[in-house]
Parts: sequence; structure tokens; C-alpha cells
Amino acid sequence: MKKRISFIFLALVLVVSLVAFAACKEEEAPPTTPTTPTTPTKPTEPEPEPEPAWEWPELLAVLAPPVGSLGYGTMVGWTALLQEDTGMQVRCVPVGSGMENYKNLKEGRFFWYLNASSQVAGLMEGVGGYATRDLGPYQIRTIWPSYISGTAFMVRGDSDIRTPQDIKPGTKISYMVGTPMGKMPLDALVAWSGVDPDDIVWIPYTGFWDSLAMVAEGTVDITWTYPTAPSVFEAAAAPRGIGWIDLDWQADPEGAARFSEVWPTIGFGVNNLGAPGSVGLNTIIVITIHYTIAESDPELVYRICKWLGENFDSYQDLSDTLQFHHIDSVMKMVETDFIPAHEGLVRYLTEIGRWTPAHEARNQQNIEVITRYVEAYQSAITMAAEQQIEVSPKNEEWIELWENYKKELNLPPFKMLIGLD
Repeated sequence: MKKRISFIFLALVLVVSLVAFAACKEEEAPPTTPTTPTTPTKPTEPEPEPEPAWEWPELLAVLAPPVGSLGYGTMVGWTALLQEDTGMQVRCVPVGSGMENYKNLKEGRFFWYLNASSQVAGLMEGVGGYATRDLGPYQIRTIWPSYISGTAFMVRGDSDIRTPQDIKPGTKISYMVGTPMGKMPLDALVAWSGVDPDDIVWIPYTGFWDSLAMVAEGTVDITWTYPTAPSVFEAAAAPRGIGWIDLDWQADPEGAARFSEVWPTIGFGVNNLGAPGSVGLNTIIVITIHYTIAESDPELVYRICKWLGENFDSYQDLSDTLQFHHIDSVMKMVETDFIPAHEGLVRYLTEIGRWTPAHEARNQQNIEVITRYVEAYQSAITMAAEQQIEVSPKNEEWIELWENYKKELNLPPFKMLIGLD
């Protein structure tokens, strides 16, 4: 019993000692050092999302010259390669010359229209059939040249007419109806000849190539055409063949000046492509251009121009005329044409270092002139409404009002320019 009490006493002492030891350890524990508060960090800005990759549209509808023409063959060649590279379908709709094409372009149904500057001048000045409510001048722009070629006046192979001076009263000359440009070249030729236009036998036609058969049959003596067209090669193979009128502007500068007064949007030069007899001929030189509206998507125009510039070596051998898609032809276009370059083309030329302050000044000058015409035309339409004058190319009152208003505002005629100076 005594041993048991001793054992219990020792156990109690041991417990008390352990509790006291633990308390001492707790007192001796060093105080914890307070942590220094950290400066809150600014939230990191999210990295900008990468721009989405450029995607070509699924379909691009464009107006092309008639099947069988030089322009159609040229366009089909390079657009086929563009389709293959981009996956975009380019639908080339062949059409003849006419006012409806410019209406379709203006209203955005087609992305571009391939035509010559001389045709666009008639539209911008609102002459002839273009003097309607739906047409007249509007903001049109250049994208890229198609080709530089000669246009010429064709006669039958056995004809005695070989110079403008050979034209006499009673000469039968054909012209295309439905477009001011259908007759202007022939009026200019007659002006060169010095014959009174009233003494010419004028014969209209409607189909783009109808006049070739009229010359072959002897129905007319002279027509205006493109020496490079396959249809002209076919006419040359006919039994009597074809001939050409030589426009030697150096031998007869006064006659050439009369011609240019009627048709100021062309230049003279030596033709280097076309049917027999036309190569080496002194004739009219024209730059045929892809035109679009100012509102066309700048990014798409830029991408097309960039593709054309960077892939020239890939497509230039598809056609003899594709040599004129070279960047040097582009620069010739923007330096001599009176229609402004589209901002998408300007962006590309700036990117490759070819666009200078002088080019920009010329472009702004061209935009200013077109803008003056656009504003004047709309004002003239308002004036016509106030005077109850019908706006129609067949209404002489309207034509007189518009022509007088142009003179009153001193609007300059459109014409090709020699260069940036």
C-alpha cells in the first residue's frame, strides 16, 4: 500500500513537471517577426488579339469586254491564275460598249469595268447618252492597267482611202449607236480630213463587230476598231482583205490638232500589235484600264493590286498583252490618266516606294476635278426640276442647260496628261 501511494505521487510529480516545462517553452518562444506588407501589383493588360487572316471573298463579279476581243482574252488569262491562288471565283461577264455597264458599276453590281479612258471621259462630262439621271459624272477610280494598244480606222483591202485626206464627200462611215464614243472617233477623223460632216454618209450599227462585215461587203467605207481583235484577223483573211488609214500626225500636225480637239482623251503613236498591215501603223494609242467606284473595299483593291504586282512573272507569258501589267505601265497610268487612282492602289504603290508627293498632288487634283463635275451635275438636275425640264439625253432643253452650266462654272474638259509636270 505504501509503495502504491509512492508510485501515484511520482506520477503526479511527473505530470506537473511536464506541464510546467511546456509552459516555460511557450514563454521562451521568440516573438514572430511581422511580415512586411507587399505592394499590390497592377493587373497585366491582356495582349492584343492578332488580326484575323485576310480572307478573299467567295465571288468577284466583273465586267469584261466582248468574247473574242483582246481585252477579254487578256483578263481571262490572269484572273484564272488569281482564282487558283486565292480560291476566289472571278466571274467575267462579257459585255459590249454601252451606258448600262457604267450604271451597273456605279450601283455596285460589278467590281470593275474594263474600258478606255476616252469612254470614261464621256461619262464624266455627261455627254450624249450619259446625260441621264442615273449616270453622268460619279466618283470613279483606276485599279490597274490592262493593256496599251492602238485603235485604228479600217477599210477594205481594195479601198483607195489610206489617209484622212483621202476622205471625200459621200464617203460612207459607220458608227456604233448607244454610246457617245461610238461616233466620236469617226467625228474626229472627219475633222482631220476637213470634209463637212454633213457631206458624210453616216451608217449606224449596234453589234460590236457588225461593222467589220459591213466593210467587207462594201456597205461602208470606214469603221473604227481594234487591230488586235480575233474578228479583225478573220476579216483580214477574207478575199478582199482589209486596209488601214495611217494617222501621220507628224506629217499633218494641223489635221492632227483638229482631230484632238474633237477627241482630246487619246494620244498618237505607232501600233505594235494586231492584224496584218496594222503593225507599224501611225494610229491612236489608248490605255485600257480596270475601273471601279471610289467606295469599293480599299482592302480588296489593295490585295488585288499586290497580287498583280507580286505575281507578274507568273502570268506575263499567258498573253502578249500582259506585258502591260508591269508596274511601269501602272506608273504611266497614274501619271497620265485624268481618273484618280483608288486608295487601295495608292496604298500598294506607297508600300513599294513608287508613290511620291507629286503623284499624290496629281491624284488630289484629279479627285477635285471629278468632284466639281459631280456636284455641278447634281445642281443642274435640281435646276432642271425647278424649271420642269426633263432630264433626258433626248431633251435638247436639258442638254442646253447642262452644257451652259458647265461653261458658267468653267469646268475643264477631261484630257490625257503628258506627265506629272
